Amino acid sequence: MRFPLCFSVPFLVLGCAPKEESSDRKPQCEAEFTLDFTLADGSTDQTTLSACGGINLDAGFEFGDEPHLRYVNLGLLSDEKDVENCYLVFQVDPFCGNASYIFDGPTGYAASGALVLNDCADLPEGADTSFNFTDGDISLTVGYKDPGSTPGKTIKTALNGSIEAEGSEGGVTVAITGEFKVERYAVAGEVEETICD
Repeated sequence: MRFPLCFSVPFLVLGCAPKEESSDRKPQCEAEFTLDFTLADGSTDQTTLSACGGINLDAGFEFGDEPHLRYVNLGLLSDEKDVENCYLVFQVDPFCGNASYIFDGPTGYAASGALVLNDCADLPEGADTSFNFTDGDISLTVGYKDPGSTPGKTIKTALNGSIEAEGSEGGVTVAITGEFKVERYAVAGEVEETICD
């Protein structure tokens, strides 16, 4: 099992920004989220997070007669310029082909997620911190094109989904909702899993 959320900001920032798309092509990334804050004094605030400024997509497969996707990690960096600590990451390990994964759910079938808001703009007082999602769920549809029969091949992976999750830190609660669509090339790693079978 790969429990750590193994995303680093330098990796997100260096070499991960989407290429410019021509006007007649669909964008390779669409990710817009609404953040609803409940502050320590009971007041509320709301802001948005557009997150296609950098992408880290990592997927592992179990190879055989029919390759199966076994885990997926996604990191999305804010679109704000010169920002290194404003991003969303989540991890599903193992990915068992289900449509929805619960944060803080049953061992082996749950999603992990974090929202890092240290450098984000337009935040309420006390919200510039990191939140771990402990409630809610993420729905995923994952497609990939011809991973072959051996690891190490570069393949196109498409992720479509929605997120509705919540986390608290230091008396501040954040609820995030939104949809995303990401198409990236990723190196197909090989993993051995039996928990999905």
